Formats: sequence, C-alpha cells, structure tokens
Amino acid sequence: MTETIAAPGHPSAGIDPDDLATCLRVIAELDDLPADHAGEGPLAIEPRLIELCFQTAGVWELGTSGRMALPTHVDRAQLFDREGLAPGGRWAIVTPREAGVSDADVVDATGRVLLRLEGYRTIELPGGPGETELAPIREAMS
Repeated sequence: MTETIAAPGHPSAGIDPDDLATCLRVIAELDDLPADHAGEGPLAIEPRLIELCFQTAGVWELGTSGRMALPTHVDRAQLFDREGLAPGGRWAIVTPREAGVSDADVVDATGRVLLRLEGYRTIELPGGPGETELAPIREAMS
C-alpha cells in the first residue's frame, strides 16, 4: 500500500500559512544519518522515523503551550510500502488534535508516506522550562 499526502517536490507544498487549520501542521526534516548510526541488522521499521515524529510533536507542544512532555501511547502505527522511495531527506508532518494528542506522517521528498502514527499521546513532565528558555522556540514558531 502506498499513499501520498503532499504535492511532489516537498511535503509542505499546498499548506497555506494564512489558513489556521492547516497551520496546525508542524513539519521537520531528517537528513540521512552517518554510516556509524546504521542498525546492526534488518529492521521492520527505522526507530529514528518514530523518534522524528516524537521530537516534532514535542517542539510543537513546547512552542505553543510551554508543555514539556514524553511519549506515553500510540493508538496505531502503520508502515507503508518502501519500494521506490525518493532518495534524500524525510519529513515528519505532525497534526495536533488536542493538548497532548497528535497524528504524524513521515514522508519522502515526493510526499509519499513511509510511516503513520495515529493518536500519539504524551504525558507532561513537572517543572517544565520557564519563559526565558521558551522564548527562542516561540519566536521561531511565530
């Protein structure tokens, strides 16, 4: 099974920054890691793709609500056919549903979905960062 969620060329194609509903999508890029980060053997899934979703959702939470949280649950993880994927970077497109709950897709340069996480939930850590620490990330997201 294959699925494409964005126009060819870049996964953010078609996102209108003036449309609040689509602006709730956060995009982060993952370039190839050095060879010394390769796995020991064949894996059913690349853990760094899931981590890319977690980190992207975490940046969104920090920048919008100041909430620092850790993963606690995923309703569903779905892998897609990996044959014929475009070379190069991968992007996580995270769509927050409500506080602490997001969906995420990891796509290649053509927008073809490699991995989908639905119902990704976090649990807030006590004593999160203060406004001074949050200011740079909030500024970057505005």
